[in-house]
Amino acid sequence: MLRDRAIHGTASSRAEPIPEERGATTAKGARRDAQPRATTTLTEREILAAQKDPSEYLAVPSHRIRNFSIIAHVDHGKSTLADRFLEMTRAIPAGGRKQYLDRLPVERARGITVKAQGVSLLHRDEREESESFGQTFLLNLVDTPGHADFSFEVSRSLAACDGALLLVDATQGVQAQTIATFYLALEAGLEIVPAANKARRVDMDNADVDGVKEQMLSAFGIDPDDVLPISAKTGMGCADVLSAVVDAVPPPRGGAGLAERNDDASRLADADADRSDAPLRALLLDCHYDPYRGAVSVVQIEDGTIRMGDSVAGMAQGGRGSEVLELGMMTPEPLKMPELRAGHVGYVITGSRDVKSAIVGDTLYKPSDESPAKGGGGLGKKIAPLPGFRAAKPTVFQGLFPQSGDEFEALRAAVERLVLNDASVSVSNETSVALGPGFRCGFLGLLHADVFHQRLREEFDADVVATAPTVSYRVRYPDTPETSFEDVASPAALDEKRLHQSGGRGGAKGVIEEPMVDATIICPADAVGKVVELCVDRRGSQLEHAQLGVDRVMLRYRLPSAEIAVDFSDELKSRTSGYATFDYDDAGYEPSDIVRLDILVNGEAVDALSSLTHRDKAARRGRDMCARLKEALPRQLFEVAVQAAVSGKVVARETVSAMRKNVTAKCYGGDISRKKKLLSRQKEGKKRMKRIGNVDIPNEAFAGLLSTQSAQRRK
Repeated sequence: MLRDRAIHGTASSRAEPIPEERGATTAKGARRDAQPRATTTLTEREILAAQKDPSEYLAVPSHRIRNFSIIAHVDHGKSTLADRFLEMTRAIPAGGRKQYLDRLPVERARGITVKAQGVSLLHRDEREESESFGQTFLLNLVDTPGHADFSFEVSRSLAACDGALLLVDATQGVQAQTIATFYLALEAGLEIVPAANKARRVDMDNADVDGVKEQMLSAFGIDPDDVLPISAKTGMGCADVLSAVVDAVPPPRGGAGLAERNDDASRLADADADRSDAPLRALLLDCHYDPYRGAVSVVQIEDGTIRMGDSVAGMAQGGRGSEVLELGMMTPEPLKMPELRAGHVGYVITGSRDVKSAIVGDTLYKPSDESPAKGGGGLGKKIAPLPGFRAAKPTVFQGLFPQSGDEFEALRAAVERLVLNDASVSVSNETSVALGPGFRCGFLGLLHADVFHQRLREEFDADVVATAPTVSYRVRYPDTPETSFEDVASPAALDEKRLHQSGGRGGAKGVIEEPMVDATIICPADAVGKVVELCVDRRGSQLEHAQLGVDRVMLRYRLPSAEIAVDFSDELKSRTSGYATFDYDDAGYEPSDIVRLDILVNGEAVDALSSLTHRDKAARRGRDMCARLKEALPRQLFEVAVQAAVSGKVVARETVSAMRKNVTAKCYGGDISRKKKLLSRQKEGKKRMKRIGNVDIPNEAFAGLLSTQSAQRRK
């Protein structure tokens, strides 16, 4: 969760600079700078010189630790506010790179936060009127993504926090993702610190702080007096936010965290000692692959203490322990520590080189703490695992295949290492007749899938061919019980012959159920008609229509997941001039008339181009696919038919004309029957060639066709 970069340690307590080698690759094909440090105007020496001594972090007791996250809609100023916190606590000198915690190349290229990044900060309370005046607090800050496709990163971050800073842009007001993240934090039982960003004219002239306060009151029930007006750009009010975090957010749960805030110092110190002496339990929050060290785990210490040289293991794996080679905190650069105690969040590097041994959400413990009872009898001490957090549920599936068959092993290694860093991606093996061996990957949305593809290219030099996105359907066949459903994430997994067969149990018929979502759309009042028209076209049913202020409306629709998986968000932005925001929640499954659309080339079905779609839209989609495939296919010596079929019935067709040799070029004169004879022979030869010939579709054609599918569909 904290930092996605290569960690290089030395014998000293401070981290060494990262080698500035760009583009260098290992034998496996992975770039050595797969997790690069963000570029900045500061020199490496200045950044490292700003780091404090490890003893200053270890001197803070656990009851003065605050774990909190910044949650907001995309582009509401989360990363900018994190920059101000870094400068105010002197974690980095002023004048550094903007959005310092956005480390990935894809984040810097797109201007969005993809990975939840965190940092440990030391904050001294300077308020003379405060009971904690002069005391130093350890603030573990998490900067989370704002896009709905990365909601798993947000939920995982909130599982490690005790409070959340809810940030709302004063120029845009409450947005759809603001509502979603607020209720995620509320369900997790976190203390909410509300703030209105861009509250000064130096940020934007159209800032409306009072209007935002009224919206937060109507949407969340937050008292307007509790909303802090701030400017993350200039730093105005940011000190008040840190003070509110210290006062409102409780210390880490468990151990000292259960003590009352007004307990005397001796009782708090005893609780800290009891918690640090308990058996080790650490929650594995995140993990990334370092080409030099293997798996680098980011953990939150719930109980106990972990030191250099200790042997730790994960409960989910149940294997032998691995020796701890390095410990540290992100401050924001890696700072080596001799130990991590209860309440701390930091990174752990062990001697294990197996990237599969790290499972996000697992509980790390010391096997020596779970020793058998003395005398050889009994079960001895048993350490209970931590609750962890709910696993991500993919909504969009794609097949990923290498450009050529000999690159499959390199792609496998790249996918395994990248999935280690993004636990919300599900991966299973898949084989295509047209594209060969590959993987069936599940993502939380189309942007999530696009970012995954880009990271494969930039961090591991792996180019892939991705099939058309689809969602996971549920199928009940006639010969199975009524409560027996099978998940179908790929068109090839649907057995249409079995689905439509007669003679099922008690005359039962086959049923296909498609996933549904409850979508929340916030848009300007003058764009409601266009939004309603879009939702109706996508087979949606209205759930709610509410007014937010004078000129903003909140619409809630139940929509099929397949209808929003590809281009719904782009179409929504287009119809509302970019002012609408959109978020959704899972709403279960509903029966639907879903059919498999097969694309046939020269009479042979191409499995990589098959898809599952609603019957009403099958013909239109088939025509679009045939037209695009006609342009992508290379011409043959014979005529090639490109067809779209539903249940064996052709619904669309295009023809790729044959390359024709002018066999009559040398016939300058003579009887016309000679020319007819030559043309007749050529025609018979092409018929014979068509019967026995095969159309080889190159991977370049697949890549060009599938990469432009969504763009063509929007036209």
